[in-house]
Amino acid sequence: MTTVTKDEYRKTMTSVKVAFVMLTILFFGILISFMVLLIQVRHVSHRAVEISHNNAMLVNENQQRLVNDRRNKIAQCKKVYTGVKDVFEIFFSNKAKGKEKANIKKFNNRINELQKTCDNQGDS
Repeated sequence: MTTVTKDEYRKTMTSVKVAFVMLTILFFGILISFMVLLIQVRHVSHRAVEISHNNAMLVNENQQRLVNDRRNKIAQCKKVYTGVKDVFEIFFSNKAKGKEKANIKKFNNRINELQKTCDNQGDS
């Protein structure tokens, strides 16, 4: 068994102390790095939730815009056929009989059919 002198003991203890200090610094450096990483992840997560919320609002606005566009197309389509009917009614006689009366009825039925097809105009 070898005996250790005080100088050798001090050198060894100094090396151990230096190693301990370096490991402690390394530990706290890693700890601080993880804290910074957690803060950044939390920030990115918050931003992603914010973007998701904004996207949901935009989707809702676009759906409402599409519904309004469809309603406007349908209304415009019906307005066109009503205008055609109004223009041609001037030429129809109130005292129409026979074939002329049948043609007027056929015309009115056709306009009504076309107006019903307007409900499908907004789907395109």
